[in-house]
Amino acid sequence: MQAVRPYIDVQGDSSSRIMARSSECIGMSDRLAVWRFGFLRGSDAADAFGVEIDEASDPEGYGFLWVLATRRTGKVEESWRGYAMELSPAVRRVIDWEPLWIEAGSP
Repeated sequence: MQAVRPYIDVQGDSSSRIMARSSECIGMSDRLAVWRFGFLRGSDAADAFGVEIDEASDPEGYGFLWVLATRRTGKVEESWRGYAMELSPAVRRVIDWEPLWIEAGSP
């Protein structure tokens, strides 16, 4: 079964919603899917399309826009900004991923 892409607004996106349409499903469980949205400043994609995530719109924001959504309907359960190494343990379980730098006994 394929996950349904959630409909969200990416700060700094163009009127054609290129960053929202260029999202990537990072992984999924039976019920949930984790999506990554946006182009980082200075990346090849940002240079090619002329858009990037607007970091000035969110003083605490940096990195990609991550969305945890239901797989069947795309209903957003949670969204946040950051990098993959900062994903919560609950989200890492959805995508079945552990960073290499996590030491034994860490969450």
